Amino acid sequence: MGIPIPEPYFNMNQLAKAIEPYLPVELERKIFELAFNPDDPVTNGRMILVARRTRSWLRPMIYRVFSLHSYRRFPKLAICPDEVNIEEIIGYAEHLIIDTAQHTTAEAAVLIEICPNIQNLAVWGSHKISELFDTISGLRHLRRLSGTFHTLTREQLMAPMFSSLTHFELLFPRRDWPFDALRSFTQLTHFIIYGEGKLSWDQMPFIISFCNSLQALIICTSHRDLPEESLHVLDAEPRLVVFEYSMSNADDWIRGAHGQVDIWWYADKFVFARKKHYFRSNEYRKSTISSDFNWLEHLTEEGKRWYLSLV
Repeated sequence: MGIPIPEPYFNMNQLAKAIEPYLPVELERKIFELAFNPDDPVTNGRMILVARRTRSWLRPMIYRVFSLHSYRRFPKLAICPDEVNIEEIIGYAEHLIIDTAQHTTAEAAVLIEICPNIQNLAVWGSHKISELFDTISGLRHLRRLSGTFHTLTREQLMAPMFSSLTHFELLFPRRDWPFDALRSFTQLTHFIIYGEGKLSWDQMPFIISFCNSLQALIICTSHRDLPEESLHVLDAEPRLVVFEYSMSNADDWIRGAHGQVDIWWYADKFVFARKKHYFRSNEYRKSTISSDFNWLEHLTEEGKRWYLSLV
């Protein structure tokens, strides 16, 4: 008579049932998505390993933003480990920033072309946008675009892809840039002019008049104090805000791509506060706005209550 073998505590069906999630799947997914932190790849990697379902939830979030910028590079496509399927992750990419320090214009064209789901594109540096025009035009989901556009003609600027943009950043425009082409940007609500040195303040009302749906025009400048001729323009147009260069950089772009506070958020809040007359006086507008702007110092009591509800 053999030695009796004790029954296991669980058979396989019981074991499988025991490790099923206790929470509704929708709630469990929401918890993992809230726990996702784009600045903490180690923790994100651990969460992916929890279960097959968490991997399917988090991988699109991890690879949603492609930063092929010299300052911060992710993912490093040339040295991806074997377990990373490049063809899979490029399908997740919705935001792409790329500069000339690391990639030629031809390489940039290839990278843009293999990421068909891009909604938000920044092409910085000396890339000739005219050489990328056909490639960018193929992005059917594009809604945000940043770059220099010196080499595009007025006819190109009136192409269908620009009529779908909601956010547009124009870097260092020349005085003769064809701003009247903005009439074809029919969905444009937010517009940044980065580097206004060659423009006059008297041009700003005309630029705004070309954009029927505009909610905010942001001027990014290197000047700390604003010239006297800018003040009457600012007083007449609450949608116009002036920020320091540092408010729009690679860090800010990446934060915005991950749904965090960025320059567009600040602009919306400034425009809202101006329209609601939440500022105690116009003193704040004599200087450009930076990230250390002291809101509470300039707001009315009602404005302070509004601002504190945001932070």
